[in-house]
Amino acid sequence: MNLICRVGLAANSNTIRLIKTIIDKIEPTPDRDQVFYRDEQLKGFALRVSARGVKSFVVEKRINGRVKRMTLGKYGNLTVESARKEALSVLGNIARGENPIAD
Repeated sequence: MNLICRVGLAANSNTIRLIKTIIDKIEPTPDRDQVFYRDEQLKGFALRVSARGVKSFVVEKRINGRVKRMTLGKYGNLTVESARKEALSVLGNIARGENPIAD
């Protein structure tokens, strides 16, 4: 059984409900450097899983025509709830015209 089926994802979909029980079950994909699991509730909030199994929360947003990504922190150091609140804050700043993900 592949990872997608184990964590309750539809085939060819990386959008899931980011909650602790699901995140704990996600395993690295050895043939890919990193995989993103986007939250189905908050657009722009995602979990990045590296090939070594490091799980980090990120915010992704299109700014000035380019997709920008900002790491919020590692899972374990941040809970899902605190990462989601931080993502809301960052996304709010972007909506107000700020660019917290500047190069």
